[in-house]
Amino acid sequence: MNTTTATRTSTFRDLASLAPSLRSEAAPLAWTVFVDLIANLALIGLSVATAHVVAVAVIEHRVDDPVWWWAAIVLALLRPIISWHEMDISHSVAYRVLARLRMALFDGFARGVPARTGLHSGRLAATAMTDVEKLEFFYAHTVAQLAAAALLVVLALPVAWLVAPAAACVVAAAVVALWLVTWPTLGRGERLGAEQQSRRSALSEAVVDLLAGTREVLVFDRKEQAVAGVTAAAAAVDVPARKIRTLEAWGASLREAVVVGASVALVVVGATSVTLDPVWVPCLLAGSLTLLAPVAEAVAVVSTLQPHRASARRVAQGVALVSEGAGSVASVAGEVGVAGGDGVAVSTSGVQFAYPGRAVIEVPDMCVAAGEHVGIAGPSGVGKSTLARLLTGLWRPDGGVLRVCGLLPDEVPADRWPGLVQLVEQDAPLLHGSLADNLRLGVPDASDAQLGEVLERVGLPVDGGVFSAGLDTQLGEGGAALSGGERARVALARALLLSPAVLVLDETTAALDAVAEAGVMDVVAGVDATVLVISHRQRTLERMDRVVVWPS
Repeated sequence: MNTTTATRTSTFRDLASLAPSLRSEAAPLAWTVFVDLIANLALIGLSVATAHVVAVAVIEHRVDDPVWWWAAIVLALLRPIISWHEMDISHSVAYRVLARLRMALFDGFARGVPARTGLHSGRLAATAMTDVEKLEFFYAHTVAQLAAAALLVVLALPVAWLVAPAAACVVAAAVVALWLVTWPTLGRGERLGAEQQSRRSALSEAVVDLLAGTREVLVFDRKEQAVAGVTAAAAAVDVPARKIRTLEAWGASLREAVVVGASVALVVVGATSVTLDPVWVPCLLAGSLTLLAPVAEAVAVVSTLQPHRASARRVAQGVALVSEGAGSVASVAGEVGVAGGDGVAVSTSGVQFAYPGRAVIEVPDMCVAAGEHVGIAGPSGVGKSTLARLLTGLWRPDGGVLRVCGLLPDEVPADRWPGLVQLVEQDAPLLHGSLADNLRLGVPDASDAQLGEVLERVGLPVDGGVFSAGLDTQLGEGGAALSGGERARVALARALLLSPAVLVLDETTAALDAVAEAGVMDVVAGVDATVLVISHRQRTLERMDRVVVWPS
C-alpha cells in the first residue's frame, strides 16, 4: 500500500473512530443525507425541465407542453423549500454533534486529566474548542454531502445511459478524473493539516501560559518578549495554513479543468449524435453539468479531510482517556465509614509512586487512627503532596498497600470518594462564579442555610462584610476578589460541607500571615474527622496531636 493510500485509509479510520460517540444521531444524519439527495435531484430536474422549455422554443418555435412548464414551476418552488429544510436540519444536527462530542470529551477529561503526566490546559482547551468545531462540520455536513453525491452518481448514471450511452460514459469518466486529480494531494494535505493543528495547540498553550503569568510578566517588565512570543506562535500557524490554501487552490483549478473538459465532450457528443433529438441535447448538457457540480464539490471536500485527521485523533484520545484513580465499583459491602474495623483511618505499607522520568517515591509506612489530627513534615520533593493525591483516589500507587478507612482504593466506588477524603491545597482553585456556586460543587443540593452555617464555622459569616452580595458574590477567576486567607477558608468550607471522614490540608496556610493562619487552624482543630496537615510551618504543626517527619 503506497503512502497516499495509507494516509486516506488512516484518515477515514480516525474520523470513524468517533462514530460510537455519535450513534444516537444516526437517524438525523440519515435523514440529512436523504434530504440532500432530494435537493440535488430537484436541481437536476429543474435544469432539465428549464432546458427543455427553452430548447423547444428556440428549435421548434413553439410553446412547450404544459407538463414541462408545470415541472419547472413545481421544482422551482420545491427546490428552495428543500434547501431550507436541509439547512435547518443540518444545523440542528450540527449543534447536537457539538454537544455529543464535547460531552464525550469532557467525560474523558474527567477521567484522565488528573494524571501524573500533567496535561496542558491550553492543549485541552484547543481540543475541546478548535478540534471539535472542525469535526462538527465534517459529521454534520460533510458526511451527508459525500453520501448524497455517491447516491446521486449511482442513480443518475443508469438514467443517462438509457438516454445517451456516450454521454453517460463522459460523465462517468469525469467522475473518475475528478477523483484522480484529487488523489495526489491527500498525503501532503494530511501532513500539513497535522502540522497546522500541532502549531495551533502550541499557540493555545502560549496564550494560556501568558494569561496565567500576566502578573509576573508585568513585574519583570517582559511585555515585549511575551507579545513577541505569542506573535511568533501565531505566525507559525499561518505557514502551513498558507500551504494548505495553495494546495486547495491547485486542486480546485484541476477539478474545474475536468468539468470544462467534460462540458466540451458533452457538447461534442450531442452535436455528433444521430439518434438524439436536438431538443434533448441542451437538456442532456444541463442535466450532466448539474450532476457533476455536487460530485465535484464532494471530491473537493474529500481533499480537505486530511487536516481533520489530527483533530479526530486528538479528540479520540481525549474521549479514550482512562482514570489513574477512582474507577467504577458496582458495590461495596457495608457503608464507607470513618474507619476500618481496627479503628484505623489511613494506613500505608510499602507504597511507591513514580512520575515519568523521575525516581520512584517511597511513602513511609504510617498508621493514622480515626479522629486523629496528624501533621506531616519533611523536605520538599519526598512525596508528601503525592500522598495527598493518592488519598483522594485520583491516582493509584504503583506498589504497596494504601488503605483509607480500612478499604483499598479499588474497593471504593468513585461517587463515594468525595465524602471519604477531601483535599484542600495551598492553591485550592475557586471557579469564576458566585460564592454559592463554589460551595455547592460537592453538594449541589445544599441549602442556603447550610452554606451560611459552614461559612460561619470557618469564620466567614455571610453578613460579616466580606461578601458584598452575600452568597451571590462573584469571586472572580481563581477567587481573585478574595484575600489569600479568605480563599483558603472558602476552600476549607467547601470541603467541610461534605463532612469527609478524612480531611487533608496540603500547605494550605503556607502563604497566609500569622493571623490568617491561626484562624484557619482554629477551624481545623474543631473538625470532628481524621485530619492530615502537610506543612513546613512549625506553628501549624504544633496544633496537631502528633507530627510524622519524613526522611530525605
